[in-house]
Amino acid sequence: MYASIVFAPLGLLLCTVVHATVNVNVGMLHLSSFETGPLVSKYYLLPAAQIAFETVAKRLERGVYKNFSMTHVSTNECCTRPVRSTGALASSMYHDDGVDAFLGPAVSPDMAAVADMAAYWNLPVLAGAATSTLLDDKTRFPTLTRTGPCVELMVQFMTAVLRHLGLTSCAVLRGLPIDFGYYRYILPDAVFAGLERNGIIVVEVYADQFDTLDKALEKVASVSKVIFISASPVRDIMVRAHHLGLTRGSHVFLNWIPFEYSPWQTSSQFENNDAETVEALKALLMMRYHVPDIPVYHAFQSELKDRQLSLYGREGSGENLHAAATYDAVLIYADVINEIVAEGGDVRDGRAVTKKMWDRTFQGVTGQIRISANGDRLGVCELLDMTDTNKGTFDVIGTFDEATGAIKVHEPIKWPGGKAPTGF
Repeated sequence: MYASIVFAPLGLLLCTVVHATVNVNVGMLHLSSFETGPLVSKYYLLPAAQIAFETVAKRLERGVYKNFSMTHVSTNECCTRPVRSTGALASSMYHDDGVDAFLGPAVSPDMAAVADMAAYWNLPVLAGAATSTLLDDKTRFPTLTRTGPCVELMVQFMTAVLRHLGLTSCAVLRGLPIDFGYYRYILPDAVFAGLERNGIIVVEVYADQFDTLDKALEKVASVSKVIFISASPVRDIMVRAHHLGLTRGSHVFLNWIPFEYSPWQTSSQFENNDAETVEALKALLMMRYHVPDIPVYHAFQSELKDRQLSLYGREGSGENLHAAATYDAVLIYADVINEIVAEGGDVRDGRAVTKKMWDRTFQGVTGQIRISANGDRLGVCELLDMTDTNKGTFDVIGTFDEATGAIKVHEPIKWPGGKAPTGF
């Protein structure tokens, strides 16, 4: 706290104006294991958070923010033991460190445990990851704000794509190795359950239950003309489908591009393909989250790599959207704290702080951040098709905006054989 004395003319009251400097303390809960969740581990999110807190400090020094300070405490022990241990860590931060808000954890079941307690304590919870539909229920989690893309965005996008194509069902090929369990089990389970809630019939075929991939493909092709590949590597699967005659106009293949260790455009499965592979990939439509292509985003990613080198002696491969969303979460919280202090409000009223973050738009390193009235970011997804059939390159032909629920296709799909498959 500091005071400034205002001198008044003789005979008038001498005034002392007191300016209160409020400190807010943020508790960071990070996943320590790179192997368990590489893209949301402390290897990415901790340096992102550090950069964010340093940005807040610089804005305070320049007077962009006024009359508050921000400190933080951190633990990387969460999400590697039973969920109850993460709850215990959060409780320790609340009772022993006096935190006013939580950042993380990134793993959804652990986040649910923390967000449950934070609602009871009336503390804001910020998340750049923790994408599960489990956390959509803001009656249960009234102080949770998520700035990264959520699973529900993927559900709505896939539903919109299928409806745009005039489809009410799809077959799913699963059961082949994928880099880590989240993309092999947790994410597909949530997405396909969401599709069924939206009235899409989903039939799953597990390739590991067949003697060969060819037999699994024959089975999935007999179920539907629309085949969603939830397996890896996509290129090899498409080549096998091509050998079986499934890519010449009888079927359409869909694939979701998850966050990769390197940008998908330079992924080995989509570059330097021979003529046969290019022919096979013509039957494939790909879907992905929109990744910002703006200078401030790339500058952040460059700074993130520098920080990783400083902390761990190595940098990440490619850009990480969850890390950028974590940075944005901290800055959105700081923006709101700055507003509340200026208005003379209570920065420790978690529901009031959260309410100021919801149903409004911010600017961050990920571009325009639209937070819904339910406290989750409204995202954009993209549909890609092979636009250059000579080179075999994929480009965006359509976009889906979660805010409107509409998909806009900018270019016609280049169907093998010149027309869409029939008999769906």
